[in-house]
Amino acid sequence: MNAPHDARAGALFLLFQIGTERFALAATEVAEVLPCITLKPVLQAPAWVAGVFAHRGQMVPVLDLSHLAIGQPSAQRTGARLVLVNYPASACSA
Repeated sequence: MNAPHDARAGALFLLFQIGTERFALAATEVAEVLPCITLKPVLQAPAWVAGVFAHRGQMVPVLDLSHLAIGQPSAQRTGARLVLVNYPASACSA
């Protein structure tokens, strides 16, 4: 008897942790993984907006998911990375 086909078999995920919880992001949603860099602050932005940086000619906002999800800024760790995700342009239109 064959095992049921799992549509997620062979799928890749980027794993990350917020506080004590672990999360997975489908690799198909990840555009790039970058080392942490110095961010330019955004005046009057919510505390969970960590800042912005220029990437390939465009300003990219950086959200601190830890701050947004549990109210605590992300821990500054040597191995921390920025994850750029694919975000559909249609989601930005009004």
